[in-house]
Amino acid sequence: LGFDAVAPLDSLEQRCAGLDLLTLASPDRDLTARAAALAGIELRFGDPERAGSPELLDAIITMRRRLDPDEQAEMRAAARVTAMAHRAAMAATRPGVHEQELAATFDAILAVNGMEPAYGSIVTVRGEILHNDRRVHTCAEGDLLLLDGGAEAPSGYATDVTRTWPVSGRFTPRQRAAYDAVLAAQQSAIDMVRPGVRYRHVHDRAATVLTRWLVDEGLLRGEVDSLVERGAHAIFFPHGVGHLVGLDVHDMENMGDRPAYPPGRTRSRQFGTAYLRLDIDLEPGNCVTIEPGFYVVPAILADESIVGPLRDVVDLDRARAWEGFGGIRIEDDVLCTDRDPEILTPGIPKDPAEIEAIVGSEAGPLGRFRVGSAPGAEGGGPVSTAS
Repeated sequence: LGFDAVAPLDSLEQRCAGLDLLTLASPDRDLTARAAALAGIELRFGDPERAGSPELLDAIITMRRRLDPDEQAEMRAAARVTAMAHRAAMAATRPGVHEQELAATFDAILAVNGMEPAYGSIVTVRGEILHNDRRVHTCAEGDLLLLDGGAEAPSGYATDVTRTWPVSGRFTPRQRAAYDAVLAAQQSAIDMVRPGVRYRHVHDRAATVLTRWLVDEGLLRGEVDSLVERGAHAIFFPHGVGHLVGLDVHDMENMGDRPAYPPGRTRSRQFGTAYLRLDIDLEPGNCVTIEPGFYVVPAILADESIVGPLRDVVDLDRARAWEGFGGIRIEDDVLCTDRDPEILTPGIPKDPAEIEAIVGSEAGPLGRFRVGSAPGAEGGGPVSTAS
């Protein structure tokens, strides 16, 4: 169960004698009520940064921010199952398959290995919609399928991995160019996951590599460093490069920014960078995600408050010609060590040639259970075929 020792409940008072009483107000109202009843004191429900004991918060943050070898082993175990699930979903992908079937394939692999989804898996051909949990589309030729999903071990340790692949099994030239740019940004950022490196600089590295391609593609114009400083890249990469991962997927975010932004550092107000979930100086034992992306979001291109200040550097006509492209994200869980960074999720293909070799290579294990697929059955296909 993850405990090193247990003791009888009736010994609690004796064991706590002489210790300081520290409290933590959980954002979970039911959990707070139960904790208050057990402790015999009143706990306040609300923002944990403004309630409870700062000393206890900081102690929890210190322990959870650096994974010990046993915790790292749990992450690797979950990552192995996650890799199997991603590969199974890739192999089952082909034109005509429904997003829901691919999601079920992914979840089934986790289940038969004694694990469950660490969060609601994102399985969509509308990858430009961040955190899109609606699975209502039938995959079609020319679509990109984005799958953001990870396993949670019985111990509670979670993985968080995203891959994007072509439904047809072959990237189009435009898809391949964008994919290669995102992959280069991710690989460059991963190489920076080293002790003493500020995580904000990891984000900036990914943004810089991606921006070079955006300029080459004619979507942005200007000097790369200046474009990144102005946040022009966020029109196509409107989120941070990652976050802590461990006992939770977005680990410790229920404690506000306290675990993620040290004293003296605050979130940027700039569009895109404002969503950077982490800005610590990395240490051995930190486990972070690295997840740059490229998205063509019509709502962003139409938002004057975002594109207005950047009209001199963004080619909106070229950008609108990309509408319907969808989105690409590539995400791995990366451990900061005292040597080179360790990718905890290495068994999940992201090389384009390897992806193309796997996609559509096997019949989906659940396809035979579709209504209409069995002899003598009536009807057929998923309920929705919206695109």
